[in-house]
This record gives sequence, structure tokens and C-alpha cells, in this order.
Amino acid sequence: MKLITSQPRDGFDASENYLYTASKRFLSLLENSGTASLMYLQALILVALYEYGQGIYPAAWMTGTWIEMEERRRTWWAVYILDKLVAVGSRKRPLSTEPSANEMLPVADSAFEAGDISAAVQGTVSAPFTEPQSPFSRLCQSAMLVSRALNHARRVELHKLNGELDDAVEVGNLADSACSLFASIQGELVAQPAAYFSLVPAQCIALSAAMTTLTMYAAGDAQVGGFPTASIPGLEGCDDGLPLRMTALEGLGKTVAWARDLARDLLAMTARDEEAVKTSPLILGAVYSAAAETFSLAAPTLGSSWKDDSNGGDDLLATTTTEAVRKYLARLSPRWRLAGEYLRALDHLEMIAVLARTF
Repeated sequence: MKLITSQPRDGFDASENYLYTASKRFLSLLENSGTASLMYLQALILVALYEYGQGIYPAAWMTGTWIEMEERRRTWWAVYILDKLVAVGSRKRPLSTEPSANEMLPVADSAFEAGDISAAVQGTVSAPFTEPQSPFSRLCQSAMLVSRALNHARRVELHKLNGELDDAVEVGNLADSACSLFASIQGELVAQPAAYFSLVPAQCIALSAAMTTLTMYAAGDAQVGGFPTASIPGLEGCDDGLPLRMTALEGLGKTVAWARDLARDLLAMTARDEEAVKTSPLILGAVYSAAAETFSLAAPTLGSSWKDDSNGGDDLLATTTTEAVRKYLARLSPRWRLAGEYLRALDHLEMIAVLARTF
């Protein structure tokens, strides 16, 4: 309060005010100690108001260079991606705002690193997944897909509280979008083998988005009753009137199988230490989720037991998936300790599954 009410002194710059320097040092100390309180926020606002009023920062806005603008855009997207990744892993509400329909995706890494504005071809967030994109843009698209899945999950919870049915068409659109993005990235992996470690994280996040949506319906957490599936994107080929839970179980099984095959490919690609170092931690959540979901897929349904053969195919999927994921997580645990944490979590889930079989 003393700082914001203090008068400027002739011959001294506003940034040299001892109250200002003391306030900045104290606020920096609070930030480093992890302080989060209303008084701390109020102090930050007062200091920002002082800086604005005294012209400590440039008073006039100047057009930045293309490199500077692109760097800011890429930084914003990096925050957005990380926020969605944390949210999908914890099933918590993401904090970052959604981009507008005409927001630009990052330019190709090669153009940005070379500073070549003539090669800076950009698409918008509304561009279809079938259009070629840079690896960073693919990450942005997969993060937006995760955001759609999380928003859908929140609406499902609200519908449950109100006793309402969910929109089956929206489920199909989400599944179709995830499949489309996964397939587009797969095509780019074939065309650009050298970009493998840059493109795979986006593919894994797309799988996370699909599993987030399908898991709710496979577990029976959301209900829409019987519905015609023939006209729903991503769910074609199912019998009309088939309950959504059965359709979601089938889709979840396919998604888990994709993740299993991806884990096997990654294990082969990271056989050498210099290749393992290139692996992004963004991959870990998807492969762990795939292995975790197999325990629910192989669980006995009503009217069946663990001793009959009704779940034989799902048991095989669970066995092969957990085996592939365990090997891959063990391979990456020296590089990323999160892989080791996921391994321990799988051990815990497996113990629960064994107890379920026993009792």
C-alpha cells in the first residue's frame, strides 16, 4: 500500500524506489516458497498497478517480429498441452482456456528454427485432421481432442445428477475424431520415419482421449439406452439397437490393442540407449492407461465367472497388453521415473484383479 501511494522522486527512476525493490524481492521469495493466498495475489496486483502507472514497462505497444510472435504462440500451446495432459491423467478440470476457431496452429519446426517466414505455412485449429501438419501441431490437435473428451465427461456427470440420458451421437463423433487423428498421424509416420519420436506423443494423447470417453460407457457410468448405431461416425457396423455399453467395450478393446501394438513398436525402437533418451514422457500416460483398462475388460460380467471361457479373448488382450506395457515402462524407467511409478501402479491393479478372481 505504501508503494502504490508513494510519489515519484525527481532524478530517480521509478524502478529505483526502495519500496518497489523491497516489494519485488519479497514477492519473489513468496513465489519460490510456494505461497498461495489472497493477500499475496492482492500484493501482486498492487505492484503491477505501480509498474503500469509509473511506466516501468514499455508504455507503447510495438509490433513484434514474426519469430517473437511465433515463440509466444508456441509457448501458449505448450502450456495448453501440458494442462490437458495433467487433467486427463488426474481426471481434474483443466485450467487453460480453449482456443478460438480461427486460432493459428504452430508453424513447422523447420521453418521456425530457420526463421524462414516464407515457409511458415499455418493452419487453424478448425483444420481437418486429414490435412498434413507438423508434429507440434499434431500435439495441439490431440490436446484439443482430450479437452473435448474431458468436457464430455463433465456433461455426463451432470446428466447423471439430473437423471438425464447422454447424447450417443457425441460419443460417436469423439470416437471418429480420435480414429481420424490416429490414422492421419500413422500415415505421416510411414511417410516420415525420421519424425517417429516427434509424432508418436500426439498419437498416444489421441488414444488417451478415446479411452477417456469409451471407459465411461464401457463401465456403465453413462447411459443412453438402446440406439441405432448405423449412422453414427466411428460406430458403424454395429447392430441397430445395440446398447452403447457393448459398443464402447468393443471400441475400448480396439483402442487398447492399438496402444499395445504401439508399446511393442516403441520397445523395439528404444532398444538402444541413445534412442530411449529421445522418448517423450507424454507417451507414458497412454500406454499405462491401456494396460490399466485391460483389467476392467477382462473382469467377469454379470452371469459369468472367472472360471468360464466367456472372457477368453479379453483375458488374452489383458495378458499381451500388460506384458508389452510392462516391458516398455521398465525400459524407460531409467530415463523417466514416472515410468517406474506406473509400473508400481500396475502391480497394485494386478493384485486387485487376482483378489477378484479368488473371491
